[in-house]
Parts: sequence; C-alpha cells; structure tokens
Amino acid sequence: MEQDAKLRELSIVKKQNYNYTIVYIPDEKVYGEVLSLGTYASKVHFNKDGFEYVVVLLNEDFEIVEQINIEEIEED
Repeated sequence: MEQDAKLRELSIVKKQNYNYTIVYIPDEKVYGEVLSLGTYASKVHFNKDGFEYVVVLLNEDFEIVEQINIEEIEED
C-alpha cells in the first residue's frame, strides 16, 4: 500500500530541446533560419518579398548571427 502511494506521487517529466540558428544572407539582404547545418553547405529557410524559400547555400554565403536554445519541460 505504502509503495503504491509513493509511485502515485512520482510524476513523469518530459524534456524537449529546440535549437534555432539564425543567419544573415548578404546576397539576399535577409535573415533566415538554418534547417540543416552541413560541413560545406546548409539548408536555409527565409522569406523575401512575400515568398518563402528553402534553399541549399554554401556555408560561406551566410553569417551565423545567433544560436537560440529553448528547453521545454513538461510534467505529467
């Protein structure tokens, strides 16, 4: 009985990390987000003139401005 009460008191904790890499693309004069960072090239998402683009760019064609890490903890 006592052990069952202790088990009910325990809660399940789910931890999720989200990482965002914000970049500046000088040729397009826009900011974007890296979706997949590679050794020589990366997949980058950005908006320009009302259109959404997902392109593969050489890593030398953009500058990393900031890396944001968001940690989300959810308890049941």
